[in-house]
Amino acid sequence: MLQHSTSTEELIRPALDMLELAMIALQQGGRIAFANRAAKELLKDGHGLLNRNGTLAGCDQHVQKVLDLLLADGAHGRSRAALLSRARRIRLYGLIMPVARAGDASASRPLSVLLIFDAKRPTVWTPSLMRDAFGLTGAESRLAHALACGKTLGQHALEAKVSLSTVRSQLRHILQKTHTRRQTELLSVLARLPAVRAAPAIMRPFCPNSYFTSFAQNPTTCESGI
Repeated sequence: MLQHSTSTEELIRPALDMLELAMIALQQGGRIAFANRAAKELLKDGHGLLNRNGTLAGCDQHVQKVLDLLLADGAHGRSRAALLSRARRIRLYGLIMPVARAGDASASRPLSVLLIFDAKRPTVWTPSLMRDAFGLTGAESRLAHALACGKTLGQHALEAKVSLSTVRSQLRHILQKTHTRRQTELLSVLARLPAVRAAPAIMRPFCPNSYFTSFAQNPTTCESGI
């Protein structure tokens, strides 16, 4: 489906590449029909999952077993979430969602979409995105970003080389602009923002043939600690 909708794919691909959430559209047998930038980076790093000659595969038997269960559910029209891989610095969860009716035998049509996220990796908007979304000033957006990253008002004041009273004044303005009443509520709002990257300054031209054939690559080595 994605391969036969070039114009639609050309429009949505830049948006999908802005997501921090890894997204992989899968055909029968786990063949990769599409992967956004975050997914391709994840597969290249080899943390639990890899691209084995165009097919999604696990780095060890445990991950492969979990992946097989997810793929089977997706092929039968069922959604399922599961822990894929756990290591010292990562914790990958996968959510499979069917996009075709159960029993669809089309070899070229994606049957399911696998979303993958790392529970240990914080997803925080850039200051520029926060500025645009909430109408913050540059200083306010940098403070909001610092708070979302787990820093305190005092820590940010030291790093920004401003007084604590100035930072507290900025926080009051942020609360007003985000329609929140306290710092904990603000953090809750920031934590629910979709995980996106800043848009690239220049969008590269789309080349569907090279894009969809680029997945037939050599197996990638991986690191996984279950």
